[in-house]
Amino acid sequence: MLDNIKNEIDIVAGTFPDDKNEFLPLFDKNVLHFLEYISSKIFRNTESKKYPDLIDFGFWCRKKNIIKISSKMNIDFRIPRGIALHITPSNVAMNSAFSLAMGLLSGCKNIVRMPSKKFSQLEELIKIINNALKIKKFSKLKNYICLIRYEKSESISKNLSQIADTRLIWGGDNTAKLFKSFPTKLKCKDLIFPNKYSATILNFKKIDKINKMSLDNLIKKFYVDTYTMDQLGCSSPKIIFLLNYSKKHNYFWKKLEDYVTQNYEYNFSVTNKKIYNFNLLSIDNKFNFQKKNFKLNFIKLKNKNKLNNDYLDKLSYGTFLQIKINKIEEIKKYLNYNFQTLTYFGLSQIEIKKNFLDIKFKNIDRIVSVGQAFNMGIIWDGYNILEEMSKTLEIN
Repeated sequence: MLDNIKNEIDIVAGTFPDDKNEFLPLFDKNVLHFLEYISSKIFRNTESKKYPDLIDFGFWCRKKNIIKISSKMNIDFRIPRGIALHITPSNVAMNSAFSLAMGLLSGCKNIVRMPSKKFSQLEELIKIINNALKIKKFSKLKNYICLIRYEKSESISKNLSQIADTRLIWGGDNTAKLFKSFPTKLKCKDLIFPNKYSATILNFKKIDKINKMSLDNLIKKFYVDTYTMDQLGCSSPKIIFLLNYSKKHNYFWKKLEDYVTQNYEYNFSVTNKKIYNFNLLSIDNKFNFQKKNFKLNFIKLKNKNKLNNDYLDKLSYGTFLQIKINKIEEIKKYLNYNFQTLTYFGLSQIEIKKNFLDIKFKNIDRIVSVGQAFNMGIIWDGYNILEEMSKTLEIN
């Protein structure tokens, strides 16, 4: 079966893992050196500067950051689960890179299905990884890194699932349902990352008090969370909760519109998708359109209708659902089981803990400040990924 798989996939970095029961310890020193090397090459690569998400990955891979992560974990008596299969999303370029890094830190042998779309930043990273694996001290890691591409094939996916000891399935609901239908080892551990939606809460009482420089910085961070991924990433806000908001605060949206005009590059494909989604939303009579502008669109629910995944999926390319609130607790009725990230501005840590450490908010997976929507950590969707990819060995 393994030979058949190898013949049907395109390995773009590393080698297909052997079936020997040999794995690395968690936070292996050689892995730390490897990630630090990758980080240094990203920062020295002139092409990298074009891609903020690649730079972010470079920062994440720094030895200082990895040591900080390890300090928060008790790795005594923890051992890797084995071979990890990573099915990464097609619309988030660097997700596969973070998934691989966490697989390496957990000590697993990693088979990572890369996006079929060849993102330029990901192609740069693949070159860096391949060059690193040619260095003698990193050559052993070839057996722990297997970056692959293949056209959609249930047969290949099924065969890969049968050899996996853990699977990270990032591709959304349909992908998760498909992979859950494949037979696996009885002890195979699945980490499922289904479709999610996210929101932001802006406290305009606090926004009123910040200076021009701080406001410009907030606008930029909001832009990074939304427009850089066209709101297509699961942690990118589609809903804006407006706390203490009135018409006098329209200056915020004017500043955002100006920033979008200067920084967002529309192309024919994006234009078509935005018009198509906007027309579908227009047909739906659940909405009042507060603002129609090609760069920035706001809609408002009529009669406080419940949120619906069908139209949440269409909120993209700068189209937001606005909901005015007077108290933080009002948002809980809008959060269903597939809510992920709440970004915020103008709330204190005391307010956050007071309001969100409550079983009524159990649907929230992450609460981070505006600008950190895509900051990848070892905890994602409620999983501590490194702990889930390893297991505790009991020794008495």
